[in-house]
Amino acid sequence: LDLDRVPVRETGMIPYEIMLSESQERMLMILRPGSEAEACRIFQKWELDFAVVGRVTETGRLVLRMNGEIAADIPVTPLVTAAPVYKRPWRRRDPEPEIDPASLPDRDPLDCLQRLLLSPTLASKRWIWEQYDHLVLGNTVKRPGGDAAVVRIAANG
Repeated sequence: LDLDRVPVRETGMIPYEIMLSESQERMLMILRPGSEAEACRIFQKWELDFAVVGRVTETGRLVLRMNGEIAADIPVTPLVTAAPVYKRPWRRRDPEPEIDPASLPDRDPLDCLQRLLLSPTLASKRWIWEQYDHLVLGNTVKRPGGDAAVVRIAANG
């Protein structure tokens, strides 16, 4: 990967920061050769940065280059086939009893679905706040996990 081609918001970042900084909001995608232009159009549609920064090789190595020098050269196996598999908590629920459609009030099904989807209490959001860094910039006043999280916002926005 050519780290000089990676879009960044800050100058002077070292390779470690470019590859691991969550606050930079970068994603690395492996595209089928020839589909780069299509991916670029999609990113442009959503006003997102897009850059081709490397290619897949048969070496089994991830080689990072920056300023013309090799910044890292590591095997990809631990990142690909030997990566940890997360087992998210879940629980089996008893099946809901069958409902007789004739017993339901006469309501527009689409309206009911939209109202359900708009409900913030429809499902647990734990999986979201557990996997993201909620301490970015040290402005978290009340950590998530209760009814709400509270973030300090600077006076200048």
